[in-house]
Amino acid sequence: MGAYKAYGGLWFHQGALLIDKNKVLINVQQGKTKALRQWRMRAARDVQPALMRQYVKEAVQMVEDGKQIAPSRAKKLLMPSELGDAL
Repeated sequence: MGAYKAYGGLWFHQGALLIDKNKVLINVQQGKTKALRQWRMRAARDVQPALMRQYVKEAVQMVEDGKQIAPSRAKKLLMPSELGDAL
């Protein structure tokens, strides 16, 4: 969960795998993230405890079942020689 100036957010790290029949999840970094999704709440009416519980239970079940979208690394991580020497 996160609190911001204009809204509160509930993040799901593997949210793309959730069945979002209520269309409450958004990808806030289109083109950057594959799995991460957020549920934004801008007003008290947007907070729906029963529905939130359903989404959280589904997310927990996915973790228990081992379902995930693995990140893809577009380029190899290069370590500067100075950092390698220091380590």
